[in-house]
Formats: sequence, structure tokens, C-alpha cells
Amino acid sequence: QLGAFTPFFRIHSMAGSPDQEPWAFGEEVERISRRYIELRYQLLPYLYTAAWQASRSGLPIMRALAFAYPEDEATHSLDDQFLFGDGLLVAPVLEPGATRRKVYLPAGAWFDFWTGEMHLGPQTVEVPAPLEVLPLFVKGGAAIPFWPVQQYVGERVIDTFVGAIVALVVIDELELRLYWAAGDHTSFLYEDDGEHPDPEAPGASRLSRFRLRGTSEGRGRFIRRTVFGTYPLSYERVRLVIIGLKARPKRVRLHGGSLLDELWDEETRRLTLRCRVGSEFAVELG
Repeated sequence: QLGAFTPFFRIHSMAGSPDQEPWAFGEEVERISRRYIELRYQLLPYLYTAAWQASRSGLPIMRALAFAYPEDEATHSLDDQFLFGDGLLVAPVLEPGATRRKVYLPAGAWFDFWTGEMHLGPQTVEVPAPLEVLPLFVKGGAAIPFWPVQQYVGERVIDTFVGAIVALVVIDELELRLYWAAGDHTSFLYEDDGEHPDPEAPGASRLSRFRLRGTSEGRGRFIRRTVFGTYPLSYERVRLVIIGLKARPKRVRLHGGSLLDELWDEETRRLTLRCRVGSEFAVELG
């Protein structure tokens, strides 16, 4: 579970050593391992963006909370939880047999990744942590990109370089999970083909900025803009899942595309918008 949220995710072995594959430890471990391996594949565009940040600025993919919140003295001695990229907080279970653990949340809104429950920091919360659940939180205001589950990188083409499709199955929809929070928030998505030797060549890459300007009542504007690059995207649709709204918006407007479907889930308070858009668009909630 922890390995799924580290830069490198692999095991090491040698001739004569015990088996280390997930299935070597029984069906329960195999099932739990599959869940987190698949989640890592879904989060690859998020992780790839964090790796791009590291390559350009040295900003680590795994970050101590004190790195991001130096003014918060409570983070200075925290060594059992960390930030994974800009928007995820990971709190692994480190005690044998534990079924709960305490997690410190810095200032701002934080969402339980599994339940969608929102907590306001700074505070320490105690959350369930059975064997199959790694405590995981999302920073309020973050836009987290998701790919479909894959069995290996390249099984499906999500992006294409200058229109060259090299696989049989092309993904034409990107899922964005937007964790609604009051204020002005920024997230990024870096995309390229993963193989071109010069990612700064014309058409080889694209950096998009997501900006949320929202109110606690659920009104606001979410914008995607290109910061640089003209990398052609294969997906024509975006599934925007908005988490954290108190009620269904009275009005939804899409600029820069067409709204294909709008679904409100009263139980989870999630709004799902399927949109046909280009590389830049805006959604207004009122």
C-alpha cells in the first residue's frame, strides 16, 4: 500500500530468495495489493506531473509536511506521514495489528479519499485503518487526474504524439476529480508521450493549469488553461467529478465545449459532468 505512493514501486529479489509477488502471501494480500496497484496506474498522470516538477525544480515527489507547511510547528516532528505531490497526504499504518490511526491535517480543507468526508485543519483526526485501507487525504481545491485501470503502461493510448497512435485501444476520456473548497486553488497536469527524447520540442508536451475559485456555498469557476506546449491530446471528453458540494448547483455552465451529461448523487453529494472540450475550458457553478 505504501509502495503505491512512492516514486519507485517495485520489489527486489535474487536467486534462491523467498517469493515476493503479492499472490505468494495468500488471497487477501493479493486482493488488497491489486487494489493499490490499480490505483497507482489510475494516478499515473498525477505522478507524472509530480515527476516533471521534480525534474524542473527539484521539488521532491514525496514531501515532508514541514516542507510545505514550515510555519506550522506541529509538522516539524512528523515523520510518519507525508505529501505525495501537490494534493495527496499519505498516512501509512506502521503498527502491527492496528485498525485505526491518528492523522495530522494542516490548515485548510482535507477530504478523506475513500469516503469523501471533509475535515478542516489544523487538527488531528483518528480514522479507521483496517488492513485493506491506507489512510489517504486530498487537499481541498485540488484537481486530481485519473486514467482508467491498465495492466501495464502503454496498454492503452491516453495521449498521442503528433497524432501517432501506436496501440489498438485509445482512451478518449480523462477523469478529473475536483475537491471543492472555498478560496483560490491551483493544480497542474503535465502531458507528453513519455518517449520523445526532447520534451521541449514543438508539439512534444503540454502543461495545463487548473484553477478553482470557489465559495463555501458551492458557487464558483473552474478553469483549465494551457501554460505552455501544443501537445495534441487524444481524449475529446473530460469527466469532471466535483466532490464536496453541500447541495446541487442551481446552474451549471460550460464554456469552451459542450455539456454531454450532468449527474447529481444526493447520497455522496457529488456532481459528475461529462463534457466534450478542447485543451482549454471553464465550468461555472451558481
